[in-house]
Formats: sequence, structure tokens, C-alpha cells
Amino acid sequence: MKTSKFFSFLFLVIFVGACSSCASFEKTAYVSLNTSKDFYFIAMGIVADLQQEGKITAEKRAEINKAAKIYKEAHNTAVEAFTIYKVTKSTADKERLKVAIKIAASKWETVAALINAIKPGVLPKTLKEV
Repeated sequence: MKTSKFFSFLFLVIFVGACSSCASFEKTAYVSLNTSKDFYFIAMGIVADLQQEGKITAEKRAEINKAAKIYKEAHNTAVEAFTIYKVTKSTADKERLKVAIKIAASKWETVAALINAIKPGVLPKTLKEV
């Protein structure tokens, strides 16, 4: 009887530990995606200000907008992957989410580089990956 209680308790501890690590990953992914969304809107505001101040041409803004659109699409793909992972909690979907966030982060680097070339240090060069 004591052995079965011990194993029941051990199973409970392992299960709670596993769930808390999933919750931690999920929270980290959510914060990463939410923060990176905010940086997108900050970047677009900076670009609008730079054009209004006459520091960039319409052509340069179009170039930045093109890179930003690619980033936004990658970010949206990561958000979709997050939504799926939240439901399934599967290892495969977790890996898909990690890859999607990594791709979005790499697309951000292009956007940040274009804007930081005009106004150095205004945006982070990289975004945190999960």
C-alpha cells in the first residue's frame, strides 16, 4: 500500500513538473511574440517619423515597408503555430513553434538593420528566440 502511494505521489510530482515546464515555455513564447509585435508597431512609427522629418525618401520607406511586411508575415505564422501548440501541446508542434519564432526573429534583423542604418540604436538588432 505504501509503495502504491509513493508511486502515485512520484507520478504527481513528475506530472506537475512537466506541466510547469510546458507552462513556462508557453509563457515565454507568448511574451516573445507579444513583445515582437510591439516592436513592429514601434518600428513602423519610427519610419513614419523619419519620412515626415525628411530623413528618408519614399523609396527608402518602400524598401523598409517591404522588409517589415515579410517580418509581419513570419510573425503571423509564428502566432498561428503558437495557437496550434496551445491546443495540442505536442512535441512536434512545439518544435514547429520554435522554428517559426526563429524565422520571424531572423526577418526582424533585416527590418532593424534598415532602420538602425538611418537612426542608429533606435531598435534592438535581434529578438529573443524561445
